[in-house]
Amino acid sequence: PGGVEKQLVVKRIAREKSRDPRFGKLFVDEARLSMALAHKNIVPVFDFGRAGDELFLVMEFVDGIDLGFALRRSRELSLPPSPVLIAFIGLEAAQALDYAHTRVDEHGEMHGVVHRDVTPGNVLVSTSGEVKLVDFGVASLTVDSHGDGKVRGTPSYMSPEQARGETVDGRSDLFSLGIILREALSGRRVYPGSSAEVVLKKAKACELPPLPDSAPAELRRIIDRATAAAPEERFASAKELHRALDRYLVSARADADDDTPPTTQLANWVGELRPKKRQSQKLSAIAPVEGAVVTYLAAGPEKVQTIIGDDPSDKTMRSMAATVVEGDDSEDEQSAHLALA
Repeated sequence: PGGVEKQLVVKRIAREKSRDPRFGKLFVDEARLSMALAHKNIVPVFDFGRAGDELFLVMEFVDGIDLGFALRRSRELSLPPSPVLIAFIGLEAAQALDYAHTRVDEHGEMHGVVHRDVTPGNVLVSTSGEVKLVDFGVASLTVDSHGDGKVRGTPSYMSPEQARGETVDGRSDLFSLGIILREALSGRRVYPGSSAEVVLKKAKACELPPLPDSAPAELRRIIDRATAAAPEERFASAKELHRALDRYLVSARADADDDTPPTTQLANWVGELRPKKRQSQKLSAIAPVEGAVVTYLAAGPEKVQTIIGDDPSDKTMRSMAATVVEGDDSEDEQSAHLALA
């Protein structure tokens, strides 16, 4: 209206999966959860809706790359992130997790969220030096995170208790973030493997390779504590991890010759790693939809059922096999995304 434009991201379920009620439920759960989150380190979701038989989310466009791409590209170009930069990325991600874990509604009631899929691909780093967490597709409220035998998330970054389908809380997300920081500091994958089953077995055992002796001792201590096998041996909260990383960051910057702010360091690093020419992929033409497009903001809460369609708890949902595997064939290893029953 009035010529006002904003660049956004429209996230859709793959067409071949759009009729599967399991994916529809996960998608709508993500929409409901994400629209309630408002933090500088979390990618906001502005709206969700249905176009024909396809569900979609409307999200912020983050001008940058994901951390998974950044770490792979940095190895190719021999441009590893500095310990200060690694600590800064961890600190910013920890702030996002602290907000999600301790979220309080307008009535003052706690509705903390466990992300359950903190991976490098879900940490976005922007050309202006921002760090943003995305994709709450398998997240759950802390009150619903009891062990039910189901394994949801990405095996390469799961805590041992998550890999075993046991009870998880915010400390599981801290473990996942710790694995990301381990990989950034060591320059290699923690759980290499050729299949999701192999990686899941390693995640259950929690046998972590040691961090390089050349890495700063205090940063190694922080990361080792975040990735302790037992939840009670980790940081008690994301806020505690944030404080530890902040203390290290202040000390490391004081001892360094370079006084460039971490935000600027991150922006410069992303600028060096990002492809100089935008990679674009031609999408297949979207067929005209039958009926109007319905969105949450336009229709209102009372029309949500119109958007999501059939009740996801019906017999079709319950009877479907609940195994989802999406391979990540980056490098020679696979980091599979599972939702196992």
